[in-house]
Amino acid sequence: MEWYERAEALRPPGNVDAVLRWNSCVRAIERERLSPATDDGRELPLE
Repeated sequence: MEWYERAEALRPPGNVDAVLRWNSCVRAIERERLSPATDDGRELPLE
């Protein structure tokens, strides 16, 4: 979610893509009742 906040700050005027995607993520997180993962220092593999 932090990356969406960064993208919003860097976006061109009038481009709301980052905001719309952030909102979509928030709705999915709330709908699925997800909680933040614990940071154990490991990185997840890219698929």
